Amino acid sequence: MLTEVTAARTTREITNSGTRKVPVEVHLLLYRRLKDTAIHDAKRTLAGLPTRIALLERAWIEQYSQAGWPGWETSFQNCCLMLNEDPTVERVKALKEIDRVWRKSLVDWGRKRWQKALEEIETLKAGEIPAWSVGRSIQDELPLMEGEC
Repeated sequence: MLTEVTAARTTREITNSGTRKVPVEVHLLLYRRLKDTAIHDAKRTLAGLPTRIALLERAWIEQYSQAGWPGWETSFQNCCLMLNEDPTVERVKALKEIDRVWRKSLVDWGRKRWQKALEEIETLKAGEIPAWSVGRSIQDELPLMEGEC
């Protein structure tokens, strides 16, 4: 049975149903989002290399900041402290995760470039592009530099 709650008919039993709810601290959502967004953005890569935003976000995570310095309220360390997490453990975990994604991206990009280069070499060897033979003859005619570099 549903009870209609109006300003005139409000009783303590309706508002306090006997189960006490844990108060939600909404301001902690800011710290959780700062931390999670930084880790997510730090994993972004383009052509096998981290983007500028990724480099900035990784630096934000890696940076050590103390109370009293400008911007310490939004530092990675303060976010972890507000969320009752150990900053050093969280920092190491986040950096390992970011570095793993960067390495995988670089290896995948290198593998794709290597395969593309092999395909280009095969097409050149097949004689589909006559400019390859012209380029090779020019390189053969260039004098080699003698002496130490």
